[in-house]
Amino acid sequence: MVSRLVGERLRGEQRAVEAYSLSLGRTPRALRLSGDFQHGVSDAVAEVLARDPSIKRLELDSPGGYISEGFKLAAGVDHYGLSTFVDHACSSACAIVFLTGRERVVTNGGKLGFHRAQGFVWDDSRYGDDIGNNRLIDFAESKGVAPDSAKKAYSIPNSAIWFPTAAEMFAAKVVSSQR
Repeated sequence: MVSRLVGERLRGEQRAVEAYSLSLGRTPRALRLSGDFQHGVSDAVAEVLARDPSIKRLELDSPGGYISEGFKLAAGVDHYGLSTFVDHACSSACAIVFLTGRERVVTNGGKLGFHRAQGFVWDDSRYGDDIGNNRLIDFAESKGVAPDSAKKAYSIPNSAIWFPTAAEMFAAKVVSSQR
């Protein structure tokens, strides 16, 4: 298992808190990513994938984090042709990674969460709220998500989150199968 600790100040004390962890997945040839998408998580995943080309699935359990890390992780998923799998929760920047999967599976107990971005850097350019969210909509549509659902997903204020039902995800082509 690989994990990254970040400092957290709690009641005046400095403590190390796990930001993310990488471990073996539930099935052979799977890598599990849990925790926040902090700076460096995409590099850590890329390093594991480069060392072990037998990995074919990325299991995601994350509330999200830095959108730039989400897009870097998505590029890695695309490069290695990985399937994506969620059995608990995958929201915000994590959902971007999920949408890139060759096969996209959410278990009956899993959920995906979507909302607008505040603004972000993509391809070394800073995007404001509307431009950035239009790029997110275009990105989702390029991954096969139905246009109405892509617009809905990225119209939710970033202070809230939309968790579509299993039926909504399947109808919108967000998931390729439900288990």
